[in-house]
Amino acid sequence: MLIRGIIVNMKVILALIITGLSVSLFAATPTDDEVVSLVEQTASAVSANAPETFMKIFRAEEPYISKANPELFAYVLTESGKIEVDPRVHPTGKMARGISDSKGKRYYDAILEKAKANPDDSGWESYTLVKPDKSEISFKIYFRPVTGSNGKKYIICGLKQMEKELKNGEKQ
Repeated sequence: MLIRGIIVNMKVILALIITGLSVSLFAATPTDDEVVSLVEQTASAVSANAPETFMKIFRAEEPYISKANPELFAYVLTESGKIEVDPRVHPTGKMARGISDSKGKRYYDAILEKAKANPDDSGWESYTLVKPDKSEISFKIYFRPVTGSNGKKYIICGLKQMEKELKNGEKQ
């Protein structure tokens, strides 16, 4: 009886592990529209109530990170380039300014400069990283400058892996 209970519990645990892994392994790359929508929604929430929104992002609550697709999330930078809050990274407070991609591009610096030059504008910034197998992977960040309910200036960001086009015209 005890062994039967252990086997049932092990099957349940295994199912949970497999389900959890399949969600993360097969999560679809968010579309541009999904990233833009989430960043705009987050910017509105930060404008209305920054402290509450930051707490929800910190706790990885929806809509700030999608439970169905964890690749869809929003995070917040200060105007000086520090990570204010990110649902995937704890503790926050790391300086993003000065971080370079594999080609030497300081992509967060570019975002900060664009946000400062056009505080009412949003936009995309791309960068490339090299994976351990030496292949490249490219991302782009959608950003929106916003003034929080606390009067401080922030930059709301959402990340998207860029699709590579294969020789036959299909997307990878």
